[in-house]
Parts: sequence; C-alpha cells; structure tokens
Amino acid sequence: MSHQAAFLSNSVPVTGDNILTKAMIRNFAPADVYLGVHWQPFDDSIIPPFIEHAGPVDSEYVDNKVLVYLPFEDLDEVIAYLKDFPGKEFYCYHPKAEDRSEAHIHLRKPSRLGFLRDLASASGVIANAGFELSSEALTLGKKLLLKPLNGQFEQHSNALTLQNMERAHVMHFLDQDALDDWLNMDKKERINFPHDPAPLISWLMAGQWQDRQRLNQQLWQGVL
Repeated sequence: MSHQAAFLSNSVPVTGDNILTKAMIRNFAPADVYLGVHWQPFDDSIIPPFIEHAGPVDSEYVDNKVLVYLPFEDLDEVIAYLKDFPGKEFYCYHPKAEDRSEAHIHLRKPSRLGFLRDLASASGVIANAGFELSSEALTLGKKLLLKPLNGQFEQHSNALTLQNMERAHVMHFLDQDALDDWLNMDKKERINFPHDPAPLISWLMAGQWQDRQRLNQQLWQGVL
C-alpha cells in the first residue's frame, strides 16, 4: 500500500517514465495484492490518502502569505527568485536557512510545527511535486505552484495529475512569469480526504483482499 503502487495501474497519468522506472515500480516491493494511494479514484485498486485533519483554518488564512519549500534549490537562487514580488510575504523553509527576514522574505530553518502553522495560514504553496505535502495542501485548500525534481518521474506524474485537476501550476525552472500568473490564481476549495482509517482496517482484518471495490467506494464517497 503506497503512492508508488498507484503507478502499477494503467489508468494513472504518467510522464517521464521509462523501462527502468517501470521495472523498479513492479519489483520494488513485490506483493500479491496492491493498494495504490492517489488523489483521484483512477480504478478500484486506488484509495485516497489519509490526512490528519487540522480542522477549520479559514480564520487564520492570510491572503498575501505564501509558503515556499524548495529544499533542493540553492537558497540564494530562491531568494533572488522571490525578491521582485514585494506584495507577498514569502515564508521560505530550507535546510540551509536560519530564522531571519529579508524584507518580505522570511527565512525559516526546518521545523515541522512551524511549517504546519505557516501552511495552515498561507494562501498557497510553492514546492516540488512530492505526494505528502501536496496532499496536505489540497486538504487545506491551498493553491500549488510546483517544480518537479528533474529525473523524478513520480514527481512529474504528480504534477501532471494536479495540473489536469486544475489544482496546480507547473514550472520546470524558477520561472518568474509562472509565479506572477500563479499569484493571481484564485483560492481553491478544500478536498475532504479521509482521516479515519477504520474502513481500511476492517478490510485488512476481513482478509478478503481481492475485493477492493467496496473499500474503494467507502473511502472515496466522502471525498469532495
């Protein structure tokens, strides 16, 4: 059961894959039964992600606040990328950052609690196209500007799916035109991914693992 297992389905949009990546997905964790995890019910073998709901955050929402998490980019390049947009307050988490501010750019060293607080109140997120952060952002109704990592077919495929869902803009370099367009994008509705794993636990305990359709319907029925 994993996001990677979703790519075993021929219904999931994929880009940037090749023979090696397909073989890796098939052989990484061999099993008789697979459950993929993804943002849409592409087929009966795919369930939604479980997200610990943070509760209502509308009262904390700050329209001009943007969370930035690009840990594989050079920090100075990220700062240079953001400096020409003084109308927004960027909260930039980076492994090489120390807590300090440069005008409208607020640098933050890694902190899970601080990150979640800033995620809750931000209007949008600029990040790579990893599954976990994107899922949290979708649950909170945050718009996404994604830069998938080069050579990572999973991230490029994630970006493609979110683009198809009209939930993200995608860039392949630190593109200021893309940022300008994205900043004018409207706020998105929250997606109600499940947080209660009881249906999954019941399915596991019953041992009827080839019957995935009922589990699929139970978990997706409440997702808006």
